[in-house]
Amino acid sequence: MHVIMNMLWRRRGIYLQKERMVILDQYFIKTIQSNWSAFNADNDKLQFEWGKNVAQYVTGKSKGHKMKLGLGRDVDTVYTPMNWGGDHWVGLYIKLTEGNVTVFDSYVPHTEIEVAEGHMCSVVKEGLRIYSWSRAEGIYYNKRGGDCGPCAAKFIEMHAAGLTEEMSRITDKDVDRFREQYAMDCYEEFVGDAKVNNE
Repeated sequence: MHVIMNMLWRRRGIYLQKERMVILDQYFIKTIQSNWSAFNADNDKLQFEWGKNVAQYVTGKSKGHKMKLGLGRDVDTVYTPMNWGGDHWVGLYIKLTEGNVTVFDSYVPHTEIEVAEGHMCSVVKEGLRIYSWSRAEGIYYNKRGGDCGPCAAKFIEMHAAGLTEEMSRITDKDVDRFREQYAMDCYEEFVGDAKVNNE
């Protein structure tokens, strides 16, 4: 997931920045999840120390992304993958200005609503502000195993490009094709690119 998200950002980042959008890798949400219990127990939530990594993402000083965009200052929309329970990927569409999170879940029956609410708790309670969240409806439903990661990435990519209606038209054959395409694109972007290889 990390490689796919970074490939998408490298290829689409310039366009997304102009639209005040950003694609983050899974480590942003994972870091928030791992600190959630301590944050929840802290009496002074406004002064909670999230750590260097979250601060760098929020302030726009993330070295990994080489991105100088601050969330809420330069960015209104965040796209990021999230892992639920160690075996299921979903995509998140976070509207910072509206306080809303939409979850792109290709296999809803995998995670009951009560369990999903538990996973989303660390995302929707930001400091003293509470975001609403919902699962996107009418998108491709995958009955096969192992496709949730590429599906989450494709949903993020399509939604960011404004292809919301097309998200319902994806077929199993399309999933096979874009899984293969993501593998080739990632290889080309990171392994086959002499500039990246020499960094």
